[in-house]
This record gives sequence, structure tokens and C-alpha cells, in this order.
Amino acid sequence: MENQIFQLQYAMDTFYFLVMGALVMWMAAGFAMLEAGLVRAKNTTEILTKNVVLYAIAC
Repeated sequence: MENQIFQLQYAMDTFYFLVMGALVMWMAAGFAMLEAGLVRAKNTTEILTKNVVLYAIAC
């Protein structure tokens, strides 16, 4: 019984970790869109490229 509880706890911890990681990815994408919307149209590509590079380095 105790082993099953530990297995369930491990599974829930893993699930929580994966869901929160996905939310962080969505947050990074949302911030990139916000930042792209705050600059002039000619600078949008540069800002989005900067965000992709920063995210790639961070991961």
C-alpha cells in the first residue's frame, strides 16, 4: 500500500512538473507577442528572433 502511494505521488509530481513547464512555454510566447506589439512593424522580426534565441539559450 505504501509503495502505491509513493508511485502515485511520483506520477502526480511528474504531471505537475510537465504542466507547469508547458505553461512557462506559453508565457514566453505570450511575452514575445506582447513585446512584438510594442515595437514598430519594421522591428517585429528582430524582436521575435531575439525572443526565440533567448528561449533556446535558456532551455
